[in-house]
Amino acid sequence: RNFGDEGLFFLAESLGFNQ
Repeated sequence: RNFGDEGLFFLAESLGFNQ
């Protein structure tokens, strides 16, 4: 897995939870 991919996934989830 690429570190960037994991970071993006984490960010996406975080944003969804924040909303």
